[in-house]
Amino acid sequence: MSYYRHIFHIVTRTKGSVKSIPENQDVKRRFFTYILSVCNDQGWKLHRINSYWDHLHILIELPGSTLPQDAMEKIKSNSSRVFKHDAEMPLFDGWARGFASFSVSYYEVEHISNYIASQARHHGNKTLNDELGEMFRENGYDNEAVSYFISD
Repeated sequence: MSYYRHIFHIVTRTKGSVKSIPENQDVKRRFFTYILSVCNDQGWKLHRINSYWDHLHILIELPGSTLPQDAMEKIKSNSSRVFKHDAEMPLFDGWARGFASFSVSYYEVEHISNYIASQARHHGNKTLNDELGEMFRENGYDNEAVSYFISD
């Protein structure tokens, strides 16, 4: 018998990095609940989700047959279709083409989950570019990768 556990911390930006995800907790709850339903429909385990104005973080566990890019295509296309026309998210026009996906050890799940939960707190003194720069460097990428990701 084979065993696997594939957990990913995935970050995606809004199209054009427009600050289009409202901080209104009721709107965010509805937005996150919809994304959770997409994940549940696919049999994916969503450990944590949170956003801040212009980007989304998810911590997700995928079966071996699902690639992160396939999961993100499903999440992004479905949420775009629904929320591009939502009166409570008038600036939302979908997602940037790319995303960043980092594998997470089971032992890091709680730490990454707490990090994702505290988006508003750490963005009080850190921009998305700063956050991404740290994440990319921690995962062995250079500043050129960050620049490319942000311009996507």
